[in-house]
Amino acid sequence: MKVIKHLDKTTIIDLLQKSSSLFTPPLLTEVDLFSYSQKLADNASFVVHSVDNKIVAYLAYYKNDKINQLYIPLICVSIRMQHKGIGSLLLKTLVDSEPSYGSIGLEVVKQNINAYNFYLREGFIIQEDRGMRYLMVKSL
Repeated sequence: MKVIKHLDKTTIIDLLQKSSSLFTPPLLTEVDLFSYSQKLADNASFVVHSVDNKIVAYLAYYKNDKINQLYIPLICVSIRMQHKGIGSLLLKTLVDSEPSYGSIGLEVVKQNINAYNFYLREGFIIQEDRGMRYLMVKSL
């Protein structure tokens, strides 16, 4: 696992296009991938896991210093790497690399039962029902 403070827009758009279908609903149906990749390039840091110099799992995060929270807008593990503990390692790497923050927040689509159950196992709790999504938070 490697923490990368900034990825360039080209790398991010490639990641988003390749992984869109792994999200529920597919990411490209929810956001404009080009403008979203620019937002991530400008503001997000990443934890990535590579195999043979190809990123097979990633986590994007923002630092919210006002509320002392890390916020994860995206976490994705390729199909062939799922159920091998990679998602847990992404989260652990994030926590280890940013020890001064008090919590991690994220949203999960209610229909995405696998992701929801993963976050529960990782110690996240529902903080707010946002209609189609839950805001979940984990204290550090």
